[in-house]
Amino acid sequence: MKQIILFYCLILLPFVAGFSQGTGKNQTCMYSYDHTSTKFGWKAFKFTEKTGVGGSFDKIQVVGTKSGNSPEKPSKE
Repeated sequence: MKQIILFYCLILLPFVAGFSQGTGKNQTCMYSYDHTSTKFGWKAFKFTEKTGVGGSFDKIQVVGTKSGNSPEKPSKE
């Protein structure tokens, strides 16, 4: 039984050691806001038993966005 456990440990060791190595590169990710893909819509209900009526704006304007290194950064000013 000990030999079987030792065998599996030796088989799995190279895989575990290979996954723990870093890439060595310092990668940065930049987030930005794309106004062309933004949609603003809603669904209103007059009564809870009824079907909702959807609505949306044809055009919206967002000002003061910047690129940043976190997803919250482009939306904050």
